[in-house]
Amino acid sequence: MAFRLHSRLVFFNVVAIVLVTLLMGYYLSSSLRTVFESEIEDQLYTSALLAKSYMLVSPQRGNYIELANEIGKTLDVRVTLIDKDGTVLGDSELTPEGIAAVENHSDRPEVMAARESGRGTSIRRSATVGVPFIYVAVKLDDGSVLRVARPLEPVESLIGGLRKQLLIALIVSIGLTLVFGYMVYIFVSRPLHRMADASNALAVGNLSVELPAVGDHDLAVMGSSLNAMARSLRKQMEELQGDKGRIEAIVAAMSAGIVVFDRDARVVLANDSIRRALDIHGVPTGKIPMELVRHPALEMAVRDALRGSDVPAVDLTTGGGRVLSAKAAPVRSLSGQTELAVVVFHDLTEIRRTETMRKDFIANVSHEFKTPLTSIRGYAETLLDTSAHDPSTRGNFWKRFSETQRFCSRWWMTFWYWPSWKVNRRLKSSPFSCGR
Repeated sequence: MAFRLHSRLVFFNVVAIVLVTLLMGYYLSSSLRTVFESEIEDQLYTSALLAKSYMLVSPQRGNYIELANEIGKTLDVRVTLIDKDGTVLGDSELTPEGIAAVENHSDRPEVMAARESGRGTSIRRSATVGVPFIYVAVKLDDGSVLRVARPLEPVESLIGGLRKQLLIALIVSIGLTLVFGYMVYIFVSRPLHRMADASNALAVGNLSVELPAVGDHDLAVMGSSLNAMARSLRKQMEELQGDKGRIEAIVAAMSAGIVVFDRDARVVLANDSIRRALDIHGVPTGKIPMELVRHPALEMAVRDALRGSDVPAVDLTTGGGRVLSAKAAPVRSLSGQTELAVVVFHDLTEIRRTETMRKDFIANVSHEFKTPLTSIRGYAETLLDTSAHDPSTRGNFWKRFSETQRFCSRWWMTFWYWPSWKVNRRLKSSPFSCGR
């Protein structure tokens, strides 16, 4: 799990404090050790010169053990007198028995340097005493070596105390850093975490979140801004929901079938009229045109509309025998790109049935009128024939002509009140209108 803001701040601060403390401790220890060792070396060299001068006038010149003890007690240093062959003649820290058991000092670095240049210095742990010393040796006139030494325990104690002080400072700094991290958590991290949760809630559509105005002033202002944004979004969403509800109600109330396809030619909206017209069971959302009506022309019309083309109306027949007219049109965004395709279906079943009935009616009328009209024409021609002078024959033809005309009139009155005004107009304008 990733660290939060206050955790990262505390971690980085602790790491920085530890690194700075370690670097500072190393630098101060090295610097102080160098300064103290240099100062002690100078003091020991001065003490060695004083001891060398004192040995020239001391009454104990022949007694090296007493001479070393006297000089060491006077200068408060360890004094060692070493013969030319490296034999220890006297040491202020050892008894005569101990001096006899001391190993040869001819291989000591400070002794070798003193024999070569007159002065030698060395810092090391004493093999005799077992304590770290700083040694300064000077060459005497007779070729022997006078060595003075002082233990480095005070320097080590001083540096150890410094390290303890740095450790205490480190612990205090880490404690203050933890307190600082907790304050950052209270005043910054926790409000930011609440704002992040509120932003995630807003992103998933939960617009009822309210942030308390807590924390730093800037964070409080940000929280107030988020609350204002949430209220504005909530109001806009309510308006959009209301508009969507009204549009869906209007679309659902339309008698024409409405189907909306997305860019993948899949249904995203369909009203109840098209469901009834196509006898769709279940939810049509997500279906392609061929799943609604198995008609390739509709599929091509939808694809062309999604490409932004102007598509003519397509007539198709459903499996239930309904005749539909489908008109596809593209829906473009503000940038001009086609995002959706809307198909409007009009049910032409009744219109086609009426047209069929009209055609059948006109065919029946023509068939029914053909025989009586032919008879009327024949009777009329016979009556108009001047060669027919027989009154009985003329009266017989006139009687048949009248009966045929009355028959035609009865048919005409029946057809006149037929509901189709187009048929009535067709009959009115017919050249075979009887008795008119």
